[in-house]
Amino acid sequence: MINFCIASGGPYRGICEAITDPIREHLSDSTICHTEQSGATNVGFFVTQTNCQVFIPHGIADKNYRNADKVNAFEYVFVSGPAWVDKLVRQGFPRDRILVGGYTKLDPVFQGKYERTRRTFCVILYAPTHGAIPVVSLDGRFEQYLPHLEEYYVVVHAPHPARVTGQKNGGQVTMQALVDADIVITDAGSLVYEAWALGKPVVFPSWLTKEGVLGCFSGSFEEQIYREEIGYHATDYNDLLSHLKRAALFGIDDRAVSFIEQIFPVELRGRSGEVTANLLRRFEK
Repeated sequence: MINFCIASGGPYRGICEAITDPIREHLSDSTICHTEQSGATNVGFFVTQTNCQVFIPHGIADKNYRNADKVNAFEYVFVSGPAWVDKLVRQGFPRDRILVGGYTKLDPVFQGKYERTRRTFCVILYAPTHGAIPVVSLDGRFEQYLPHLEEYYVVVHAPHPARVTGQKNGGQVTMQALVDADIVITDAGSLVYEAWALGKPVVFPSWLTKEGVLGCFSGSFEEQIYREEIGYHATDYNDLLSHLKRAALFGIDDRAVSFIEQIFPVELRGRSGEVTANLLRRFEK
């Protein structure tokens, strides 16, 4: 039996369920409990859940939180694509303990279960990551620009679920907003990768976050994004307005397409739950 260890409450429960639901559709025998179960293959979503045998990350961002030294206690580690395999192997993690399953959270979107709201105007999704490390997050720092931005665009503000108390389906609310968006403004969290996987351009207010990302996330995929300026990177607010116009006109840039293909390949988009379930099924035996 496969047991998914998810906390009974808190802001991350909805996020973890968004990861597990597409997997459980393809498993005949699985449970969700807030603790590990004896006799089961226990799956954890945080690097602190070292009593679990299998690790599936709760997001697709890097931030160095799941480097090899931090996941070595798990017997098997799931990753979203080949770039992650290469990184973990370079760090000394055994290749035969790495399982490539894609990113299950986006399965419902690729399968057409979210319907985009039809609009004739450009919609911007502003979705910062949580502010646990303030210098890498836009949370509380970019909001001063929103009133002026709203004079030109429809702006939807989707706070990180960790910032929203009492919101049971925070992950789904943000996902609907992402589906409806034409452009995403964000910093260094999973929304960067999710937007690119869905073919949406991302504009970074880099004058607020670049120094923090380069300083805090050395060697991460986020550092690569900022150092190589993958996507649209603004040096100040006026530059951001120019980038928004270009993003609306040209869409996602080619380098972002190539980058996200290595993080989360096209062949796994929409079928990550099935692939992950098939890989987990070997542990049922």
